[in-house]
Amino acid sequence: RPRPELATVQLADLLAEVAQMATTADITVGVEPGGPETVQADKAQLRRALLNLARNAVQAATAAEHRGTGAVTVSAREQDGEHWLSVWNRGKEITREASGKLSEPFYTTREKGTGLGLAFVRDIAADHGGRVELVSADGETTFSLVLPG
Repeated sequence: RPRPELATVQLADLLAEVAQMATTADITVGVEPGGPETVQADKAQLRRALLNLARNAVQAATAAEHRGTGAVTVSAREQDGEHWLSVWNRGKEITREASGKLSEPFYTTREKGTGLGLAFVRDIAADHGGRVELVSADGETTFSLVLPG
């Protein structure tokens, strides 16, 4: 991957684009309104990271959909001078054991997964001076790409 080429990214537009691209016949990805208007980032790399997280969330929510509980939302917020770009889903939560390995290359819990998607997300975050945060409990999971403000 090339080094990020930072520019002003309109977050509402990016989140809407990611939501549209990740929506499936079974799961509509929602966009939570509000949050910061812009972030300094490489738009293509940021799109790739968020789309990966959103597609993973859709897969997890789809697995729960047969129980009528699947849902996915993307959002942006500012907290403590950082931009939190988050993908939330309702579905099967991630175990503590698996959460520690998810960003390792080639680790996957899926039958047909490559185990590279979350490693790319982690690398994109790091290249932007940020990190990835995960919270998963009680049937809900949130991955957040946290970038400097």
